[in-house]
Amino acid sequence: MGVIKKAVGFIPYLFTFRRRVYVLRKRYDRTREKTDKIRNRERRFAILKVLDQVEPTLVMLEEQPVSRFQRGKMVKYVKSGIEEARKMIKTKYSSPKAVPNIQPVQQKRTVR
Repeated sequence: MGVIKKAVGFIPYLFTFRRRVYVLRKRYDRTREKTDKIRNRERRFAILKVLDQVEPTLVMLEEQPVSRFQRGKMVKYVKSGIEEARKMIKTKYSSPKAVPNIQPVQQKRTVR
């Protein structure tokens, strides 16, 4: 009986927003760990800047109740920041001057 209750209690978790935030946190942590292994200081600091801008939004998603509309905007912001950091990790920079000052793309609201 205990196993069935655990399985039934877990099923709603698969289809909720909490799982999506959990996956984002996992991706963020993996990216952060990869960044910490980079030896080039300038490159590592540039990537950490992008990740540090994203973290407060991710923490807010985890801890505070937010409206569905606001949640969607925040998720897009976090995803774009993590993807920018991943691109920067994959790209090899030849000099410290080649490190771009990249910030996550903020979604602009269009009026219809």
